[in-house]
Amino acid sequence: MMVAVGVLALVGIVWTASLRIDQSALLGFLESAQREPVAMVVIWACAAAYGVSLYLFSGLFARETVEQKQQVRDFFKKLDTPVDVEKEVYGSGKKQVSVFPLTGATILIMAALLSMVFLTDLHGAEGVFATMIGLFVIIGSAMLFLGRRVS
Repeated sequence: MMVAVGVLALVGIVWTASLRIDQSALLGFLESAQREPVAMVVIWACAAAYGVSLYLFSGLFARETVEQKQQVRDFFKKLDTPVDVEKEVYGSGKKQVSVFPLTGATILIMAALLSMVFLTDLHGAEGVFATMIGLFVIIGSAMLFLGRRVS
């Protein structure tokens, strides 16, 4: 698998290096008149290699073992089984938990992390970030407060 990623990365790097014909370090040793035909050959060769490698490497994910086929059969068998609402949906007497406090706390943490942008050398976008952070704080606080109140 790592070999596949390495080959695709190498093909991508060669492709990218040859796209800007006038500034390409890959083609810098050629005269300017020779660069375009050579670049087209390199680009088409990379595209073909990329296409062939995608086809070959996709075979790694397309094969199914007997275990995987059995898992799929079991899944569809479970889908065909009727749902016992009391047992599976409501869970035998368990209290429902609100996700609002967790989501609100997460949004507040995001606002705190986003406020670190003011520690950088920021020019001209302070108002946008301050507005966004303010909205995060308002929405996160509301979700945290209302979620705790419902629970």
